[in-house]
Amino acid sequence: MKAGDLVNVVGSFGGRLYGTLVDKVAMPDWWWVMTYDGLITWPESQLEIIATSKELITKVPEND
Repeated sequence: MKAGDLVNVVGSFGGRLYGTLVDKVAMPDWWWVMTYDGLITWPESQLEIIATSKELITKVPEND
C-alpha cells in the first residue's frame, strides 16, 4: 500500500466506505484515509486496495 491508492475501508459501520490513502500515521500499520466524509485514521489490516495510484493514473481518460 502507498499514498494515492484507492481503498475499501472495512469496518463495523453500515455500508461501504471508500477512500484514498493520504499518508502513514505515526502508529505502525495505520493510515490517514480521505473519505467523502473527511479524513480518518484506519489500520492497514482493515483496508482493501481497489486500485493502486499507478493504475488510477493510467486510467485517466483523455480530453478530445
